[in-house]
Amino acid sequence: MVEGGILFKSFNEATISLIASTFRVVEMTANVLVSLSFYNGVVKSHLQGGEKSNSIHC
Repeated sequence: MVEGGILFKSFNEATISLIASTFRVVEMTANVLVSLSFYNGVVKSHLQGGEKSNSIHC
């Protein structure tokens, strides 16, 4: 009975750490997406404000 409690406790801790690391990954991904979209918007506005040519290929 005690072993089951220890097993359950370690399983709970593993689940909590897994959820925490998942949230960390999601947060990092969100930060990357936000900075990418911000960079994209700056580049687009810069390109539109500067020379309006379609010769730029990515």
